[in-house]
Amino acid sequence: MLREKIGIFSGNTKIEVALLGSYTLNNLMEPMWFSLVQKGFLPGIIMGQYNQYVQEILDENSEIRKANPDIIFILLDTETFLEGVLADFQNLPQEEVIESVDAKISYLKTVLSAVKSSMKSRVVISNLSLPFYSPLGLRDINSDYGVKKLVFGINGMISSLAKEFDNVTVFDFDSFASYYGKKNITDDKYWHIGRIYISNEFAAQLCSQLSQIAASYYGKAKKCLVVDLDNTLWGGVIGEEFVDGIQLGEGPLGEAYSGIQRVMLDFHNNGVILAINSKNNMEDVEPVFSHRNMVLKKDNFAAIKCNWDDKASNFLEISKELNIGLDSMAYLDDNPIERESIKSKLPQVYVIDFPEDVTGLPGVLKTLGIFDLLKISKEDKKRTQMYLEEKKRNELKEKFSSLNDYLFDLGMVLEVEKLNDGNIDRITQLINKTNQFNLRTKRYSKEEVLHFMNSRGFKVYAASLKDKFGDFGIMGVIILENKKDCWFIDAFLLSCRAMSRGVEKEFLRQALHLYRELGFSYDNGYWWLDLRKKQMENVKWIKVVLDAYN
Repeated sequence: MLREKIGIFSGNTKIEVALLGSYTLNNLMEPMWFSLVQKGFLPGIIMGQYNQYVQEILDENSEIRKANPDIIFILLDTETFLEGVLADFQNLPQEEVIESVDAKISYLKTVLSAVKSSMKSRVVISNLSLPFYSPLGLRDINSDYGVKKLVFGINGMISSLAKEFDNVTVFDFDSFASYYGKKNITDDKYWHIGRIYISNEFAAQLCSQLSQIAASYYGKAKKCLVVDLDNTLWGGVIGEEFVDGIQLGEGPLGEAYSGIQRVMLDFHNNGVILAINSKNNMEDVEPVFSHRNMVLKKDNFAAIKCNWDDKASNFLEISKELNIGLDSMAYLDDNPIERESIKSKLPQVYVIDFPEDVTGLPGVLKTLGIFDLLKISKEDKKRTQMYLEEKKRNELKEKFSSLNDYLFDLGMVLEVEKLNDGNIDRITQLINKTNQFNLRTKRYSKEEVLHFMNSRGFKVYAASLKDKFGDFGIMGVIILENKKDCWFIDAFLLSCRAMSRGVEKEFLRQALHLYRELGFSYDNGYWWLDLRKKQMENVKWIKVVLDAYN
């Protein structure tokens, strides 16, 4: 029962993480575990010792090296990282300070190199919090040689390391500390007792943000925000107060609702799907989209359910219509009864806490983090447009009695291209998030995919699809491994958006491979196709463009 209450299900992804840092991290273990569980993981956590992160990674016999965790978090605090520098900052020659900082950055680079060369781990490293105190006092901000400029420069160096090592991500700890208050996040008593930098009060908030990076790595970020309308996107009830009576864009409350919509538009522009689930009449809602202060337009929403049905039922319809799981969806509603209903009936859906004062909601959305992605592809950015285009395809399909006639009319063009610098991020994304048509469910990091690109033993191809209504972008990947006497299909996957159009057959045909239903025979643990005995017929309604395909 406890496992169900805290969100541990059979489908949770096993993950091993290590928490290392320049300060004491023991009080982060429990909140980190809960945060990872809430993000859909079944975690194991290894805790590092106080300020031993360099030794723990460089020592080949350390627990960290032996465990080879999926993610290593390296958390740094300014005072410990700059130990020996800040305490005597005014008396140290500038050259000595620079030399000390360069040495510390060099150690970091050595640590990251060791992880890159000998471990599978991704690394999340925090930057430093710009201190609110300087021994220079008011002179610091205007000084060419001040503490704040020194720390700012160090943060720039840390960011440069992340660009140098593609398995490294920087966590902006300075922004976290600024948001919650640099004076608040540390309990001075426990800092002096045991170098505990993050107080128990803020440990959960920090771990929530760190675990969101893990969620983004594993494709567990939420994909869709479903919203109510009355007193959520605008103030008032549209069916009672009509367009001219709602609060939107003017006055404190109206400005707050416009702020909510602006944040949602940011989500939309970053590839988050927006949908509406409201107990309303569509004829009452339609005119609001023309309101002078309405930030969001009708076309920003991929699905709209304005009716008097149970909202849980509408959720299921939206999930089916958009072909995404309930665990990829979040819900925003001002009504606490509706929120509790969704929590009870659809526990997979993330229900956003709605503050008592709506003016605080824009801030809640800005710090939510559940939609954050480390990489955004052009396919992500145009996701809502793709759903609207799909509606047009379905409308066209209803006009044809023959499926073949419909497929011919779509005018599909399939482009096959080799793995390259321009498509590696999208290919890696598909490999790690596609489940429904993924024949071996192999997962590879960007570093591993990069290895395929630079190896003669592998060939990786991407398939892009477009038709008369729009461009699907890259929606298929095949990885072929040279086994000397044959090419082995290491991975073959396709986005569900392109299924039932013959794309999977044509993509495989271009790679000269197929499975049993298309002529493969099973022998000695492998599927085989003898091209001397059987040739593939092309899919006649798909035009194929080959880009450097050899």
